[in-house]
Amino acid sequence: MESFLTKSIGPINGTFEIVSDVKPTPDAKDLGDLMTGPQVLPHNAQNYKLSKFLMVFFYCVEHNAKGGESILVDGFRVCEDFRQKYPEYFKILSETPIVFHTFDPQNNYYFSDTAPIIQLDTQGNIYRICFNEKNCERTIPFEKIESFYQAYSIFYHYMKNPAYQYRFRLNDGDCLLIHNVRIMHGRTAFDPRSGIRHLKAGFVDWDYFIARRNFYQSKHL
Repeated sequence: MESFLTKSIGPINGTFEIVSDVKPTPDAKDLGDLMTGPQVLPHNAQNYKLSKFLMVFFYCVEHNAKGGESILVDGFRVCEDFRQKYPEYFKILSETPIVFHTFDPQNNYYFSDTAPIIQLDTQGNIYRICFNEKNCERTIPFEKIESFYQAYSIFYHYMKNPAYQYRFRLNDGDCLLIHNVRIMHGRTAFDPRSGIRHLKAGFVDWDYFIARRNFYQSKHL
């Protein structure tokens, strides 16, 4: 089901697996697979790839555990509010490059890209966000460390603010589609001992999503 839905839009973009399981796993490589503990902070996926314009899908196979609600945050709204209240900190996060990286030892790949957390176009508009604590390496010049972490800390608290979060429960058979460069996703805490929370995850390049829409809008021509 989950593979059919995604392939109906475009080729599945894989890193470790084409369609991967998101469930509690020892030595997890991904935030969503952590065994237990506090909520997973809203983030976006695969920031270590040069092409980050992805549509992410989560298909709920089974969910009967207590907790584990999905969290969505409109990252563009967060960034605009952050810019209005803290313009200097916004400038720091939009100009300071961060290294995002991950190893794929099974297939002998090391993915890496360097980009600021908030990315702007030539007009100063926000067009992409890279925010994922697990896959980033903040190698900041010594003289900029203090100001960067002040900015990062406040931005972090914006992401944690419930006022910006939409929370809901994915039930068996539900499928969630997310525009990865704008919408941050996470989950509330849950205890695997209380039940099962098993999702399938996959990615499709955003170009295919737009091209599919364009085709149906223009095919009469």
